[in-house]
Parts: sequence; C-alpha cells; structure tokens
Amino acid sequence: MITLRIFILLFIVLLSPCYAFDRKGFSPTSPFSVFTTFSSESPKQNQVAIDLGLDISREPDIKRVNLNLSYGLTDKIEIITSIPYVFKYSNSLDEKGFEDINFGFKHRFIDETTYLPAFAYLLYVSGEIGNEKFSSEGGWGGGIVVSKK
Repeated sequence: MITLRIFILLFIVLLSPCYAFDRKGFSPTSPFSVFTTFSSESPKQNQVAIDLGLDISREPDIKRVNLNLSYGLTDKIEIITSIPYVFKYSNSLDEKGFEDINFGFKHRFIDETTYLPAFAYLLYVSGEIGNEKFSSEGGWGGGIVVSKK
C-alpha cells in the first residue's frame, strides 16, 4: 500500500507543471569547468578564455545570453567575470537588460598529483548593477574547489 502511495505521489509530482526563473549568477568559463561546476584548472599565464552561452526556456518565456571571461594572471591564479543579459522575458519586449555582473578570483594552491586532487579557493562579488527585475541585489561568497582527473 505504501508503494502505491509513493507511486501516485511521484506520478503527480512528475506530471505537474513547474515554472522558475533562475538568475545566472557566477559561473565557470569553459573549458576550465566540468559542465557548470568549477574546476581547479585555470588558464595559463596571460591566456584568455571566452565562453558565450545562450539560455532559452519556454515557460516562462526567457531568452538570455551569458558571456564568461577568464584571464590567467599566473598559471595558478585567474580572474573571472560573468555578464548575463536577458533579451526576452515573458513575452514582453520591454523587459530586458543585464542581470547582476559577477567578478571572481580563483587560486589553485595545491597542484594535482598522481594520487592527490588539486585544491583551489574561489572568491567572488556580484554587483547590483543590472535590471532591477533580474537583480539578486548583489552579494559575495567563496568556496573551496577540489578536482581530480
């Protein structure tokens, strides 16, 4: 009986329509990421990485382009910026503009070895400079990145 209740609950949840708008926020630059997760890898010194992405959703109707830029200050230190721009939002031509622009810093302080993963820390700040409708009101944060090939 419990199995039937769980099945019915899952059936209702999986077939229910859900709508959400996710602000882009701070995101990694390809190829120095794994899908949308930060990696400890960084561009080499004076190397630039550019990632241009397009997000399209149907409900709500959102079209967004995101530009991620990374620059290697050294082989272990990089600066990162994410610039998301919404050019269509919920069937309105008036609702468009920048989301909050994000700036970050990543430093790999332990290199990967045969048996150990690489470790890096990440610090970022997000300015409240985008369209108010798409703003997350700015913020800051950080984290530890652990990765192993």
